[in-house]
Formats: sequence, C-alpha cells, structure tokens
Amino acid sequence: MKFTLLPGTAILVVPHTYSMQAGKLNRRLILQAPQQPTNPFRDNAEWTNEGFLWASVSPTSAKEETEDLRKGIVTHQIRCRYRTDITINHTKRLLYGTRVFNILSVQNVMENKRELLIQAEEVIGETGQSQFVEKGTGGISLGGE
Repeated sequence: MKFTLLPGTAILVVPHTYSMQAGKLNRRLILQAPQQPTNPFRDNAEWTNEGFLWASVSPTSAKEETEDLRKGIVTHQIRCRYRTDITINHTKRLLYGTRVFNILSVQNVMENKRELLIQAEEVIGETGQSQFVEKGTGGISLGGE
C-alpha cells in the first residue's frame, strides 16, 4: 500500500482499500455445468461438478409462478471470492445441499478481481443431483454416509 503526504501539510492520504470478510463466506456451494452446453434452457440437463466455493447466500425477494404453484422462484444474492470460471453465460448453476441456484448475472465488485456478486434464482421444486452432501461444519463427504 502506498501512502502520500501532501506537500506543505501534515495530511497523510491513505488510498481506499476493500477487503472481504471471509467469516461471512459461510456456505459451501458446488459449481456445476451442464454436460451438453448447447442446451441454454437447462431442460433435463445432466450436470457435472466443476468445484467448490465458499459464499454468502442472501434472499432478496420471492414470487410464485401462477401456472404451477409447486414451482416458486426465490431470487438471491450470492457473494464469493473472485473466480474466472463463473461467468454470465447463463449455463452454470450452484448447489447448496439439495437447493439449486441458477446464475442470472455476475458482477466483479469494484472491478478489482477480489469479489463476485452473483444474482441467482432458486427454483423450488428442482433438486440438485450431486454426489456430495454437507455434514455439519465438518465439511463434505460422499453421499450415502
């Protein structure tokens, strides 16, 4: 960090720094991509795990679809450390346990490649098909244990 002393004064100029609070990234999510990337609407797609990430998940609003009451959509903001494999191509999704979050938009917060702000929708009624299951705070284990 570089400090600047203004000439002829005793004023020290400290540049603004931004740091994430790692303790708030308390949800371990799985990043998934479809095996058939040509399917932009995710209809009956088979999914593959691309990796894990720590994030915070905050609901922002909720609404229900009128055609099918079993499928309510809840939108969320998900914050995580900057990654290059999460993009705005609308094909990837995030899993938290059995909850599914479709990625709608991705923002590089303050354009400094430290944090991503992801706008996502949780589709109620759709379950994640992952072989991983969270066990308390002890981490991840293979499903069926």
